[in-house]
Amino acid sequence: MKYSFNLLRNRARHRGHAFELSFEQYEAFARETGYDKLKGKHKHSLSIHRKNNALGYRADNIAAVSLSLNSRLAFANIPDYLKQEMLEAQRAPA
Repeated sequence: MKYSFNLLRNRARHRGHAFELSFEQYEAFARETGYDKLKGKHKHSLSIHRKNNALGYRADNIAAVSLSLNSRLAFANIPDYLKQEMLEAQRAPA
């Protein structure tokens, strides 16, 4: 549990996100949501979603969601012109 907490904190800082979670808050969140057992790299694995990106990682701003949902939520928050460019790039033949 301590390893995954430190990994999350270090990645957040590296990406420039505020990190205000204590280990105790993270541990309670992970156990209550099942994040400690269900995190991973599969699309149905749990990841930590920041409800408001500007607030960073804090107890009242995080939720456990699937990787697939977290990806869709991130896509929903980017400007429309970038969405269009991404969709066009996906459709272009290789």
